[in-house]
Amino acid sequence: MGETLKAWFENLKRWALPFIAGIAVCFIIMVTLLDYMTEGAANTLADERADEATKVAEVVTATILVPQCVANAQADETKLAEVLAISSSFSQRREVEGTDWVVVPEGASDTLTRSVTDACIAALK
Repeated sequence: MGETLKAWFENLKRWALPFIAGIAVCFIIMVTLLDYMTEGAANTLADERADEATKVAEVVTATILVPQCVANAQADETKLAEVLAISSSFSQRREVEGTDWVVVPEGASDTLTRSVTDACIAALK
C-alpha cells in the first residue's frame, strides 16, 4: 500500500505542478495583456470618469449655456423686468423655465436645466 501511495503522489507531482503553473501563467497574461481589473478598480475608474464628465458639464454650462440664456433674456426686456421684479428665487426660476431663454441639449437632466436657470438668474441680477 505504501508503494501505491508513493506512486500516486509522484504521479500527482508530475501532472499537478505543470497544471498549477499553467493556471498562474494564464492569470498573469489575463491581468497584464487583457487589462483585467477587479471590481474595486472598475468602480474607481467609473467614479473618476463620472467626475470628469461632471467637470465638463460645468464648463459647458458656464461657458456656453449660461451666456446664451443671458443673451436671450436681455433680448426680451419686458419679461426680464418682470422676472427681476419677483422676490422669490423659486418663482423666478419657474418664470425663467417658462420662457425659451434656457436652451439645454435634448435629453438633459432636470438638474442641468435647474443649474443653468439658477446661474442665468444670478448673472442677470
